[in-house]
Formats: sequence, C-alpha cells, structure tokens
Amino acid sequence: MPTRSGQHDRRRRRRQILSAIIEIARARNVLDAAQATLLRAAERAGIPYRKRVRTAAGLLTEIGVPAAVAHRTARNGHHAERLTPIARGLRDGSLSAEMADAIGKGVTAVEKRVGLDETDRTTLTRKLLVQTTPGEVAATARREAIRLTADSDDPDLVPAAENPDLNEMVVTTDEEGRITATADLDVLTG
Repeated sequence: MPTRSGQHDRRRRRRQILSAIIEIARARNVLDAAQATLLRAAERAGIPYRKRVRTAAGLLTEIGVPAAVAHRTARNGHHAERLTPIARGLRDGSLSAEMADAIGKGVTAVEKRVGLDETDRTTLTRKLLVQTTPGEVAATARREAIRLTADSDDPDLVPAAENPDLNEMVVTTDEEGRITATADLDVLTG
C-alpha cells in the first residue's frame, strides 16, 4: 500500500510536469510573437526587397521554415499591428499563433462584408478571443458577419451573394503531388 508521503510526491510531480507543459507552451507563443513582430519590422524596413525575396514570408521560407508557418507568421505581424487584443495575447504568451491567425482572418472576413469602426472591431476581436479552436473562431466570425450585414442600414452595402470581393480560390498541392482547388464563388458562368 502506497504511503501518504509517496502519494503526495506523485501529486507534486504531476503538478510540476503540468506546470512545465504550460510554461513551454507560453514560451513557444512568445517566440512565435517575437518572430511575427520582427518579420513585420523587416517588411517595413524593406528587407525582403533588398534580399530579392518577393514577400516577408519568403525571408522565413529561405531559411527552411515551412511555407504555411511563414505565411501565418507574416499575417500575425499584420494582425498584431491593427488588433490590440491580438498583440497583447501574443506578447504575453496567452494566445497561440494559430489562434491569433484565425482571429485576424475572422475579423478580416467580417470587414470584407461590412465596415467596422474601431469599437466594433475591438468588440468582434474579443468575441473571437473567447473561442477555443480556430474552427470555432471561423464559425463565430461567419455568424457575426451575417448578423452585422443584416443589421446594417448602409444602402451601398453589397449583399454577400453578389459581392465579387468575397470570391476566393485556393490551390494547393497535397503530399502525393496532386493539385487540389477550393473555390468560394458568388456565381458560375459558362
């Protein structure tokens, strides 16, 4: 039968392990934020152009960072610059790069549909911050975009189904080398 002190030691050890996991995750988040901030500074300083690289993300892919991570890092630099809650969360390590990117993309998607003033943008950002996964962030942003569009009294607002600015097409190559295309269009012709 385990002794009382043995049980206490195991509990303390589990707490230490969990604490270490949390601290490492926060440290990773802080390092991702630092990289996003530095990449944005490099972009403002014109370093990609001087290095003959097409984009700021290209600076990272040149040193072996996967393209998806490099582009997310570049986007996060932009998101942090215009959305204070994202900048704060990245800086203190409470927000992962993946969540920051999802929130930034969510706010951008809503802004494509309906204009947001600074107060609306901050309110939306906070609503998205309380979601727990990037998928929940995207779904909430979509709901908010629909709600804000319906509530808008702007006569010049183009309905989402007729707005060509919302058309998107993503082409990727899978691990087998096959090309995959995803399109989100308002109308097909032809």
